[in-house]
Amino acid sequence: MSTPKYSQIDTKALPSNIMDLRDDAFYDSIRQVSGKRVAELPAFQECNGVDSFLGCKDGTAILQLKSDQLNDLKKHSRVTLTDGTIALLPGLESSANNLMKLLKKKREEINKQV
Repeated sequence: MSTPKYSQIDTKALPSNIMDLRDDAFYDSIRQVSGKRVAELPAFQECNGVDSFLGCKDGTAILQLKSDQLNDLKKHSRVTLTDGTIALLPGLESSANNLMKLLKKKREEINKQV
C-alpha cells in the first residue's frame, strides 16, 4: 500500500481557520509560517486566500515573467549568476513549495471532516 502524497506533512503550524483568512490576515499567516519573501508572492499576485493561491500551479512562476513591475519582487527573490543566467533563491523556492504542500494537506484534512 502506498503512502498518501502529503501524509508526512504536519499542518499544525497553520492557523486552524486558514481557509477563512483573506487578504492581510492570509498574508500575515503565510509570513508567520514561511517568511516575508514567500508571503510577498501571493500578495503581489492578488491571491487573497488559500484557494486562489493553490489555483496557481507554481506560486513562484511569476518571477519568470519579464516586467518592470516585478523588479522589486525579483530583486530579493533571485540572483544573477556570472554567466548571466538568473536563478531563484533555493530557500525561497523550497519554502514556497513547502507552503503549497502544507495548504493542500490542510485543505484535504478539512474536506475529510465534512
